[in-house]
Order: sequence, then structure tokens, then C-alpha cells
Amino acid sequence: MRFECPFSEQDRVRAQGVPLTARMLANAQFEGIRASLCYWVFHLKPIMQALLNRKPREQTILGLFYRAIRYVASIRRLNAVVHFQVIASAARSLFELGLDMALLSQDKTDDSLGRIQAFTRVERHRVAKKIYEFYENRVAPLDHDLSGIQAFVRDSANTAEVEALVEKHWGRDKNGKLVWPKHWSAFQDTRGRARRVGDPWEERYVQNYYKLSWHMHSGLAGVAGIPGDLFDVFTSEAFQLSHDVILDCYRIVGEELHLARAIPEWTDHLDFLEHVVGMAFLDGRLQALGEPAKLLYLEPHEREPDFCQPV
Repeated sequence: MRFECPFSEQDRVRAQGVPLTARMLANAQFEGIRASLCYWVFHLKPIMQALLNRKPREQTILGLFYRAIRYVASIRRLNAVVHFQVIASAARSLFELGLDMALLSQDKTDDSLGRIQAFTRVERHRVAKKIYEFYENRVAPLDHDLSGIQAFVRDSANTAEVEALVEKHWGRDKNGKLVWPKHWSAFQDTRGRARRVGDPWEERYVQNYYKLSWHMHSGLAGVAGIPGDLFDVFTSEAFQLSHDVILDCYRIVGEELHLARAIPEWTDHLDFLEHVVGMAFLDGRLQALGEPAKLLYLEPHEREPDFCQPV
């Protein structure tokens, strides 16, 4: 990739007279998604896959990061207004994963790591128990083998261990009942986690989370009476949030894995990715004047894959 601004001051002056449209804004925000994913494909992926002897904390950070980058790869395939609901859903999930990474990175102790490991076991037990209880007095489909789930739930030692984990990490309520968690952290609501991490994350929550939830849940709250041209705004906002979050994910991974040692230009690369959207705005205005695209950051030998599977 090239990490240079291709525009001159004369370019900026010519572009100022071109009005911005909602579609132009959405396309520019989408370019931020595309550039961020290309950076992963051509720069980060080979380096991170070469990391050996990962500690449990690093492995957990990477597990969250790989889920996040998969959402970016999915969003990269969705650049039409008709996809706005899926874009919104992916952006909200990406926000939650980035928030998890930020929360874990902020905690320099092993408490969060222990909670994540405990929650994984607790949640799998909880879901298995729900399935077991549903079919306890029903005939299960012939192709639905419940033997593994039944053995898992009926194992009294396993149940005792799970309940001990719940009591250790999430405690009991005032009536002495176990507090079964909905999230691995000590903060069970999303805004509480965002507030814990800091103002930028809480601001993202307030600005975006409710609206993204409208588009991924049932009902008409997000669309009733909305003019058609606002759907470009919806996609633009979701692209912007996704771009901002994945860059924060890069920063967190960079700090946790000390990537600046392996990539001397690490800070400059992130600075370029942060400004791609602004450059794409400018490029879109110039193209509206009939000029060719100038924001060509891929090298001639770099071919953006049609399908990216970041594993």
C-alpha cells in the first residue's frame, strides 16, 4: 500500500465548489472500510500470523480482534442502500467487540481474562440447560441428538463448577440467588461498559447504538416516515462507526502485541488510515467534476481479494 496524500492545494480549491451529497458521504466512509481491510490483508495479517508463543492475554485479544476484522470483511461486501439493515447489524456487533477489546486492554490485571474464560463456560452451560429443559418433556426430532447435551447438563460436578464460577465472578443478589451474567465483565449493560472505557466510547454509544438497534430489531422505529435519501445517511453513519472502531482495534492490538517494533511506520500507517475518509471526500468531489480518481493507495501488484477470510 501507498501511505501518501495524492492531492495538491489546487485540488482542494477546485473541490470546494462541489456540494456534498449523502451518497458521496456514504461512499467516502465506505472507502475508510476498504482501506482498513486492505491494510489488514497486505500488512498486518502476515505479521500477526507469524507471532509465536502467545500468552493467554494476547490470545484472548487476538480472538476478539479476529472476530472484529471478520465483521469489517463482511461490511466491505455491502456498499448499497438495500443492505442498510445488515450494515447496521454488523456495525453494532463490531462496536461491541471493539468495546470488549478496549475494556480488556484497560484492565492490566488478570481479572478480565479470568472473567472471559469463566463466562465462556457459564454461557455454554446456560444455553445447554435451556435446550435440555425444553426437550425434557417433549420428543426431540430424530435428527437432533441430545445425548451430549443431556450428559453435559446432568453432570453434577460440572454444574457445581459452573455455579462456583458464577459466584466467584458475579456473586449473588440480595436474596442469595446467583447472578447469572449477560456479559463477561462486571458491567452488564453496554453503556456502562462504554462509560467505563471512556468518553469517546460512550459518545459512540449515545450517537449510534440506539439507531443501529432500530435497524437490526423488529418494528418500524428506524424507518417509518423516513425519506428515501436518508438511507444513505444511515449507511454513512454505520460505515463511519465501523471505521473508527476498527482503527481503535488496531491501536489496541498494536499496544498489546508491540507491533511498532515490527512495523517502524506503525504510527504513520494509522494516521493515513484515519485520514482516508477525508481524502475520499475530496476525491469524490473531484470526480464529480469529471476528473479521474486520484486516491489509489494499492500498489500495482496488490489485488484486493474478492473474498477475504482473515484467519
